[in-house]
Amino acid sequence: MRRDEVTLIAGAMLSRLTGFARDAAFAWLLGGGATADALAAALRLPFLARRLFGEGTLSLTLATACGRQAKAARAALARAVTRRLAGGVCLVTLIVMVFAPRIVALFAPGLGERPEVLDQAATLFRITAPYLIFVTLAAGRMAALHSRQRFLLPALAPAAFNVVTLAFAGAGCLLVASSGMSEGDAGLAACWLAGGVLAGGVCQWLMQRAEPERLASDRAGCARVDPAVVRAVLGRIPVGIFGAAMPQLAFVAAAGLASFLPGGHLAALFYAERLLEFPLGVLGAAVGMAAAPRLTELIRREEEGGQASAPDGTGGPAAQGHAALGREVRRAVSLTLALNLPAAAGLMAVCDPLVAFVFGRGAFSAEAVDMTALALCAYAPGLPAYALSRPLLAACHALEDTATPARATATGLGVVLAIGLVLLFPAIFGQMGDRAGECLPQAVQAAIPSTLADVVRANAALVPPLAVSFGVWIYAILLWRGLTRTLRASSGKDAHGFAPAVAALFWEGTGAVCVFGAAWGLARLCADRGWSPASTLCLGVPAGMAVYAAILFFGNRALFVGLLSDIREKRRPRPGVSS
Repeated sequence: MRRDEVTLIAGAMLSRLTGFARDAAFAWLLGGGATADALAAALRLPFLARRLFGEGTLSLTLATACGRQAKAARAALARAVTRRLAGGVCLVTLIVMVFAPRIVALFAPGLGERPEVLDQAATLFRITAPYLIFVTLAAGRMAALHSRQRFLLPALAPAAFNVVTLAFAGAGCLLVASSGMSEGDAGLAACWLAGGVLAGGVCQWLMQRAEPERLASDRAGCARVDPAVVRAVLGRIPVGIFGAAMPQLAFVAAAGLASFLPGGHLAALFYAERLLEFPLGVLGAAVGMAAAPRLTELIRREEEGGQASAPDGTGGPAAQGHAALGREVRRAVSLTLALNLPAAAGLMAVCDPLVAFVFGRGAFSAEAVDMTALALCAYAPGLPAYALSRPLLAACHALEDTATPARATATGLGVVLAIGLVLLFPAIFGQMGDRAGECLPQAVQAAIPSTLADVVRANAALVPPLAVSFGVWIYAILLWRGLTRTLRASSGKDAHGFAPAVAALFWEGTGAVCVFGAAWGLARLCADRGWSPASTLCLGVPAGMAVYAAILFFGNRALFVGLLSDIREKRRPRPGVSS
């Protein structure tokens, strides 16, 4: 792997490990009950902002715009755009704090049936709302660093957020540990956790203010930025964010659907998403984030050399430039699938011991473990698609194609909502009691078989995350098709060169199936023998990795050697720079 990819993956791994500790403290304090549902609802918007602003989506759009400028102007452009955004976010923050109950009800409409949980969630939301300001400021700093291909501080900033939040969680543990967890103690602990999120956002911003001297020295030469450029970047940001936000918006939609279900489902999705973030950040998002500035630099050099005006389709400069972009995207896509297909299979196989090991203590009951494990198992099939979307989004942004991601987001989100509403229809109205019969026409009630309603109600925890997995795959496929059309139109030739090889996909898929079989079988064997979740994970995870390596080694030696070579590689020449 290249050095920047290794840096981002190491930072993501540190962030996820500290995040596991943070979330384990959350689970120990609050378990999976009503207070946990309230905190999950209150953190939905701040965590959405963290994913969109503080960990890559806004910075991807802004860093791409900065990367098209001269090096001396990149930091100034990032600052100018961030200041405008921060001003608007300050106003939005004040508004959402005033109307906190309505904002929480918008993200978790089912909490209207539990007014006490809704009130508690609104209080917690008011504590965390100022986090939106600091995460926006942090995103501007991240974009300035990414546009210069400096990844260390942005990679460490999320870990700093988790450490600060974990410190507040520790303080909450000390306050309630001696008195045994009463309802009032749970509410106080939740307030400490919400305060930790706000403090973590401040730390995440301040940490990235420690810019390298190379960036600070540019300030004198980039004091003035063309206002037209700033306006153009600001005009592209909303569409860019929406186009890249589909997975996060899908998680929000799933939480909204789960809020109609009995208590504990909303918290189960929250904890499952936290576990899913480890492979997402370590194996998926880091590759796409590292690819974004390289792809932008390649396109910028092509345009500066006048290559974009020569789409001759016969090996000319434009064709060569787009062929280089295609090779870069194909490498990122192949590496992403090779890592995430077995990761998804393994996650499905060991979801029970994983949830029990990370969260199964304190107030987190066995029922909460089972519910969270079901949600994690249903989220796992969408992991490769989520990770695959990152390099595809990076390529779209490098080509300044915001229409394709926006269309893909609208379609994928519509699929998630349609599947969730259709499948949860009996369960939702079953929870509403007698009013369901008054709201539904007799013809509609007759059209819903009682057996279907019972099956869906019994497995309701699976429906929202399964809808997300399906919708994210639709999103990734539409990104791939749109990028293919864009490259074909701009280069004047066929652009399927970045699609992964069919043989490689076959062996990677076969390996993933074998990983699931081996890890699941070992997990069941360990459970029957009464082994601890930690022992099960220590045995099942290495066994799955060994099985995957063996399948690739004996099935497709060239693929195995190429994957090892790609992982071991620490640095290649940057696009447009001769070796």
